[in-house]
Amino acid sequence: MAEDTEHATHHGQQSAHWIVQEGTVRVRAIVDRSGRVTELDGIPLGECFGSMDRGLWEAVLRQYELQRDARYTKSLDETRARIRRTRR
Repeated sequence: MAEDTEHATHHGQQSAHWIVQEGTVRVRAIVDRSGRVTELDGIPLGECFGSMDRGLWEAVLRQYELQRDARYTKSLDETRARIRRTRR
């Protein structure tokens, strides 16, 4: 994954614009459906959990992990499916 390349992840009513610097996902901004922009100035993803919808936060992490290592995402999906089956 190329560092400093801006990515956009969309989920529900929001989108997050983020980059990777030195292995850390840094969120530059969150944009809501109306176009309102919340600038986050590149804070680490872990520090902006309260600033965005949980689904968007997870979508950013998932997109990053998928780009970093597709096997990780496949394993994560399989684990979540097993957990869902055991909860039923």
